[in-house]
Amino acid sequence: MKPALMLSILIIPFLLWPVAYSGAAQECDNSRKSTADSSRFDINADGTITDIETGLTWQRCAMGQQWNGTTCTGEAALFTWEDAVHAAGSNDHKPDNGKNWRLPRINELAAIVDIRCRSPRINLSLFPKTAAKPFWTTNNVPGAQNAAYTLSFGAEGVARTPKTEKHCVRLVYGRD
Repeated sequence: MKPALMLSILIIPFLLWPVAYSGAAQECDNSRKSTADSSRFDINADGTITDIETGLTWQRCAMGQQWNGTTCTGEAALFTWEDAVHAAGSNDHKPDNGKNWRLPRINELAAIVDIRCRSPRINLSLFPKTAAKPFWTTNNVPGAQNAAYTLSFGAEGVARTPKTEKHCVRLVYGRD
């Protein structure tokens, strides 16, 4: 599949909700089918969650937040793309099984979007205190070496973003 077509497919769900949203709390349309239903995930005791469909394991909290056994505490840290890649590869983020955490690919991050919800567009019971902000992906923008794709859990959806901007990071491992 061509990258432009794949990105178009990923962006369509974000267009299903109105762009303007002024509410402060998450709002979900429970008449719609969840695209990130809790039954699709195994919750691990260490603050990670495993997607049964994709085999990927995610940190439940964004980088900068801490898992306290019940929820994420603190604020999500903001990183440039280069700093995010470096932080993901640091020894601080290696799970016990020896696999390395990494930035997700755009299609992987899109797989945890819950299109029935907005502000943020994610299942907060699985990924508590996720900001309705852009998160970095590992995908570079073709033909633009100084830009990568971000995916916002807010109204913005997918964007081509200069790598010098600072955004949130959620790490994943599996299917290298």
